Amino acid sequence: MAKLEIVCDGHPTLKKQAKSIRKMTDEMRLLADDMVETMLCSNGVGLAGNQVNRPVRIITVMHAQDDVRVYINPRILKFSKEVQYGDEGCLSFPLLYGTVCRADRVTVQAQTLDMKKVKLDAEGYLARIFQHEIDHLNGITFTERAEPDTFYTITRKEYEEDIEDGEAPEDTSSGDKEASQPADDSSQAG
Repeated sequence: MAKLEIVCDGHPTLKKQAKSIRKMTDEMRLLADDMVETMLCSNGVGLAGNQVNRPVRIITVMHAQDDVRVYINPRILKFSKEVQYGDEGCLSFPLLYGTVCRADRVTVQAQTLDMKKVKLDAEGYLARIFQHEIDHLNGITFTERAEPDTFYTITRKEYEEDIEDGEAPEDTSSGDKEASQPADDSSQAG
């Protein structure tokens, strides 16, 4: 496994609609492994193909500390009417955060690395990660979803101190960062 370069704000791939994956290949399996490694090394809770300059419909999602899963061709089938507000960050926008309104629950359909269909319900923080990462696959970044006038930055030192303290830096979920997980729904997602 290798750590991939994460592309940052302004990179054209972040604005691309990712292409569906029709067949699982050794190259795609390697990409999945490398994305998991990249997400974990970057202290993220999610990562999307676009973020590593591969505009294909693949995401990694941290369900729990030791439970990272890869999803192929994910899409959201249903959004709850109930919403949650939380601070989000993104590995492609280092040290930048903003408050984003997301559905509290979503139903996701995707495929596994064996191309078997799966359907799952996610709520709370996990629902936020899925929405953030699937937005990436559609060429949408959290900065386009954040509430106006809620953006803020942290220093590199604050970020590193959060890592040392064992806190997820404001979510770098979805390849991105969400601030210290469930308690405040702020994290870095892909």
